[in-house]
Amino acid sequence: MKAKLKHAQNSHIGQLVTELGWLPDGELEGMLAISFETGQPIGRIMLERSYVSSEELRNLIEAQALIRDGFLSMDYAKRAIAFSSWYGVSIENAIPWVVPGDGYSQACHSSRLGQLLVNSGCVDISTLEHALEVSKQVGIQLGEHLVNRQHVTDHMLEVTLESQRLLRLGFISGQHAITG
Repeated sequence: MKAKLKHAQNSHIGQLVTELGWLPDGELEGMLAISFETGQPIGRIMLERSYVSSEELRNLIEAQALIRDGFLSMDYAKRAIAFSSWYGVSIENAIPWVVPGDGYSQACHSSRLGQLLVNSGCVDISTLEHALEVSKQVGIQLGEHLVNRQHVTDHMLEVTLESQRLLRLGFISGQHAITG
């Protein structure tokens, strides 16, 4: 059952890459089978086979999360991925160019881990900006970096991640996430 769940979670990345024409016909099924057998994420398999770059994979993973959380449609995700790949920018910088209106940025950024930590007073904005820069350069998750540098405790991170999850699922409001 766990393998099927992982397979389903990876399907957005496979669907995005297939619909963008980055994979030859029939390749996705083979990679999904390898992913199922080895437990490796499909993105890593595509990276190892040079179908995507590491930056494109990061953008695909971000798009997958935005689709899953209901902040971005599959159509806009494809547009943002194509734009980011073509212009060499992050998906976050590509989205304002392909998604009309400001609703996306307000909704999405209010539920991001860093923003929740700043709004709740756990870290200040300069610490967050520096941590984001370092985590991107080093390739570790923001929360892991903040814990390693003792800006937040493991418990603070766990509570904030749970609040983020509940906020994105619509079970709590932004204010409840901050006070939690």
